[in-house]
Amino acid sequence: MTFNLRDFRHEDTSPWGVVAIHPDDFLVLLMRQNPVVVMATLRAQAALRRRGFEAFLEIMEKSAPQFVALALSIQSGRGSAL
Repeated sequence: MTFNLRDFRHEDTSPWGVVAIHPDDFLVLLMRQNPVVVMATLRAQAALRRRGFEAFLEIMEKSAPQFVALALSIQSGRGSAL
């Protein structure tokens, strides 16, 4: 997982069986695989940092905008059809 996908092209990583993935894409993948666990983990992380859920997601939004949008959608009840 890296923000620097430019230096980890598929043709360079595939001989080792490695796939580079952007953190936003990785988090979306995790959310789609197990939204209950990911949402519980987000809530726990927010609580540990003494932040509200939405405030915690605001911090993540710059790095993982698709993931944050999905988490907010699930939180509001609109993301049931992942």
